[in-house]
Amino acid sequence: PFAAADHQTKNAEASVRAGASVMVRDGELSGERLQRELSGLVNDRARLEAMRQSALALGHPRATEAIVSCLKACLNDSSV
Repeated sequence: PFAAADHQTKNAEASVRAGASVMVRDGELSGERLQRELSGLVNDRARLEAMRQSALALGHPRATEAIVSCLKACLNDSSV
């Protein structure tokens, strides 16, 4: 909650909405809560697989190449 504009929470919420993760807020975290969350995932292989698929769908595996290509295009654009 202390990151600039609380961006970490916003990122986590987006991941949760997509079904790719579980979020536990700092104030709710304890050893017991962590154990309960992890046990729930380990013991529910179908849920874990669904989360894995959701996380993969969120990814951009070629993001670096796209950014570099865009930057090169900007550098080559004489109007910049």
